[in-house]
Amino acid sequence: MFVSRRWILLATSVSTALILSACQPTKDNDDTDPTAATPPVTDIVDASNDVDADNDLAAGENSADESQMTDILRDYTRSMTRMHDEMMIGMGYNDPDTAFAKAMLGHHRGAVEMAKIQLKYGTDEEMRQLAQEIITAQQLEIDILNKWLASHPDTAKPKPNTEAMQQAYARSMDVLNGEMVLGIADPVPDMAFARGMLPHHIGAVAMANIQLNMALTKRCVNWHKISSMVSRLRLSICNNGLQMLMLVPIKILKRYRAQVKRIIISNLSKLLLRC
Repeated sequence: MFVSRRWILLATSVSTALILSACQPTKDNDDTDPTAATPPVTDIVDASNDVDADNDLAAGENSADESQMTDILRDYTRSMTRMHDEMMIGMGYNDPDTAFAKAMLGHHRGAVEMAKIQLKYGTDEEMRQLAQEIITAQQLEIDILNKWLASHPDTAKPKPNTEAMQQAYARSMDVLNGEMVLGIADPVPDMAFARGMLPHHIGAVAMANIQLNMALTKRCVNWHKISSMVSRLRLSICNNGLQMLMLVPIKILKRYRAQVKRIIISNLSKLLLRC
């Protein structure tokens, strides 16, 4: 089962409270009342047990969740929700090739939005430069995906590997959403961008690997065209991700040495395994 939109909002609120109350790197904010950053989640949990009330309360709950957020976290959460919604549409397609292209299109648009948020709030020049490079590179790939989708609509009926494809994407989304939720909740804008974008890139590589496996399995007529497109996307994703790993420690590591070191070691190993 795919990750729900409500889960993202709830997990974001909870993780934000945990990070803001427990992970501050300096003593400047030691006197902050942790209850002030903790969103009221009781109503959300109770409402989740009432299917009929779920849709009616969604708008109000979204507003309540966002009222507990900083401006940057609110922007990231909205961006992540839009990305999630578009990716879910693609992952629900019957044709694996079209599903990949549509889901990756939403994923790329999400990356562009995240990069624009970094340019709005971030101050680290290298992270800002990387954000601009991501916007430029991802827009080119968005054009490729849009052009391909224009001539490759989804099929009316499921294919033999449709269910396996959807399950594989669902598993990759679980990891992507979980790590991104924690990343974008970091109170330091440059760290929020780096910690959110890194699992975002790793998730894209996982999606590309799923697509390559599906293409090999079904031996499709246009496999070479699909494989070529996926390989270009995959290489770009890996290059951007590795570039980010090289840039993050330069300034931010001085203030968040232990935290960033753990993140880099963990994600570098994951990224290299997928490249």
